[in-house]
Amino acid sequence: MSLRAERRFLADRQGIAAVEFALIAPFLLLLFAGAAELQQGLGAATKVDEITAVVADLVAQESNLSGDDLDAIFSGAKAMLAPYPVGDLKVLVAISDVPANGGKVAWSAASAGAALAGGADVPVTIPAKLRTSGVQIVTVKTTYTLTTVFSRLFGTYALQKSRYTRPRTSDIITYTK
Repeated sequence: MSLRAERRFLADRQGIAAVEFALIAPFLLLLFAGAAELQQGLGAATKVDEITAVVADLVAQESNLSGDDLDAIFSGAKAMLAPYPVGDLKVLVAISDVPANGGKVAWSAASAGAALAGGADVPVTIPAKLRTSGVQIVTVKTTYTLTTVFSRLFGTYALQKSRYTRPRTSDIITYTK
């Protein structure tokens, strides 16, 4: 190649934008996919938080619950998770007797999986200021496993939220199946 041809080649700027795009495009695609993945994870985490709060609030408003009442609450929880698949959603409701020195589960119900047995340990730590003899505590624990396109490659996201509150209308919430 002659010196003149080399200068022409080095001075030619046609196609430089295509080369730059080819170098930057993979990073832009990863950034876009990562943002979509982050949005799904944050959206699902927000839904799990909302479900936990609503279930705890609904249970705390009652003085007596039946199995049908809890089934309706669990169905509502599943509806709240939309547009995410509900197959991996688990909601556990535990009503606990929590005196000043600890506490045990009085009764429990679960949307999926096994409920806690009566007399089991309380599923979350209840602050000492909320522990009062004769007053039960409503505890709700929600777990959800989110599976996305990237999580299939790198592992799923396990989301978990717990909430506790006192009953609103009475000190004790009874359960009839």
